[in-house]
Amino acid sequence: AKESGLARLQHVDPAALNDDRLADTLEVVYDHQEAIQTDLTLAAVRRYGLKLEDIHCDLTSIFFWGLYEDSELLRHGYSRDSKPAEKQVVLGLSVSSDGAVPVRSHVHAGDTADVTTQIDNFHALAKMIGTNDFLLTADRIMQSGENMLAIDRAGGRYLGPVSLTGNLARAVGRLPEWLFGRLPYTDTKSNQGKKEPSVYRGAYIRPIFDVAEPLTPEEEAVEQ
Repeated sequence: AKESGLARLQHVDPAALNDDRLADTLEVVYDHQEAIQTDLTLAAVRRYGLKLEDIHCDLTSIFFWGLYEDSELLRHGYSRDSKPAEKQVVLGLSVSSDGAVPVRSHVHAGDTADVTTQIDNFHALAKMIGTNDFLLTADRIMQSGENMLAIDRAGGRYLGPVSLTGNLARAVGRLPEWLFGRLPYTDTKSNQGKKEPSVYRGAYIRPIFDVAEPLTPEEEAVEQ
């Protein structure tokens, strides 16, 4: 802190900026982090005219060394750091498609399943930006029929890949060759710079799904 000039700028004795002070500050900030994130996000949206129609969410894990015996968040789970023996937390981050600007972060216990984080995150984002009318994208590990149905009923939209197996694989296999088009990622520098560049192709189809749900007690009474 002394070398950076921050202490002089803030009129703080550099000796006071120790690890304990940092930890105490983070604990205080944590209780208000949702409000702080909202203020920062909305200020950035206004200042730079950002568009929040599309928001992408992804998760990562952060492992910890040490005891942390009293932590409710540090647990063993799927390790993206390839450190399965270490306890970890799961960190979620939602960013705008317009500039990849961070919109909201959220911390989960280390054994949290990805698919269980999406509905709460959607509602928190909707509350933050003041509307449910946006597209939330994520990878296939975070999607499920239940998630997509809940978000659709809340007035939002959800986009994510699905595994190409079973009936879906057979349906795609029956599509005519002319229906597929070359996708933009194929020609990006990052892909073309690979030793074996991938070719991505896509076809637009509109499947129809029937969703069957158990009746509520009120609906059962009407049926009877």
